[in-house]
Amino acid sequence: LSLFLFSISYLTATKWLDPDFGWHLKTGELILERGIPRVDWYTFTMPDFPWVNHEWLADVFIFKIHSLYGFQVLLLIFLVIATLAFFISAKLSYFWYCLMPLVLGYFACLPFFGMRPQLLTAFFVAILAKILNNFLENPNSRLIYLCPILFLIWVNLHGGFFAGIFILFL
Repeated sequence: LSLFLFSISYLTATKWLDPDFGWHLKTGELILERGIPRVDWYTFTMPDFPWVNHEWLADVFIFKIHSLYGFQVLLLIFLVIATLAFFISAKLSYFWYCLMPLVLGYFACLPFFGMRPQLLTAFFVAILAKILNNFLENPNSRLIYLCPILFLIWVNLHGGFFAGIFILFL
């Protein structure tokens, strides 16, 4: 099933390019040359305008993978991350009950698949939900101690880490 869904998403995602892809690619290159930006590099009318690039590590990742392996490998990596996000959130013991919502949800998200840092947030939300569910079912679980590491990575990859903080708050 995952191979089938992955294949469908690959065929769909190769038909269009995310409009922010070039921006992420160039920003990743500039971060490796200049460091993490503190001011806006792209707006010449406000060269000293403070800028927080909430996806700086994702931009570096996009640039490095693209420059080393090319567009297709980068697309494959992001689609694997998106597919994993769906399957991490499904509970294997209830797989047949989750099958239809999982497939329908996957198809509903197809237009958003591609090389988008937002997919990293979906992936981390799925991991966080799995860790929290594991902890609620088994309070002695040590997986809960992975949350700080998860957030350390997440906060540098995408600003959607606030979703994780909100989930923890709930």
